[in-house]
Amino acid sequence: MSIFHYNLYKLFLLLFVMRRFSFDKEESSRYSTQRGVEYHVLGFSDSKIINDSQITEIGQELFAYVGTPGRPNLCLDFARVEFFSSACLGKLLTADKKLRASQRNPLALINLCPPVYALFPITRLDRLFDIDEASREAYQMQCAKDDLGRASVVG
Repeated sequence: MSIFHYNLYKLFLLLFVMRRFSFDKEESSRYSTQRGVEYHVLGFSDSKIINDSQITEIGQELFAYVGTPGRPNLCLDFARVEFFSSACLGKLLTADKKLRASQRNPLALINLCPPVYALFPITRLDRLFDIDEASREAYQMQCAKDDLGRASVVG
């Protein structure tokens, strides 16, 4: 197979996947959205969500989405986020509370890096939010590596 045919094949697959899931994409400086039939995915573009303007903008987007009835489930993609403040966590809690009050599914959180995920078991919020299994496994693997590292230094 020539490189041209291979690239054409990859393009065809990409178009097929995009059509199959039929996401409408929007871009913003702070986040990107993908709207599908079953889920609306909000992906953050900042690595640190700590200042008030970021948190206010995220809160407005979350509350606007939650306040509109008949929308699909909301999924937050933390793939690029390495740290976020407690004020951001407060916005997530408020949005989740509003979703549950309107008889909708809880917020789904995906692609949490181990340091971000670590906040959820400590605060027991891992029981409240729907967190993807890959984030849990990455956190457990990181903890196991840390334990092995400490054991080898101490022992």
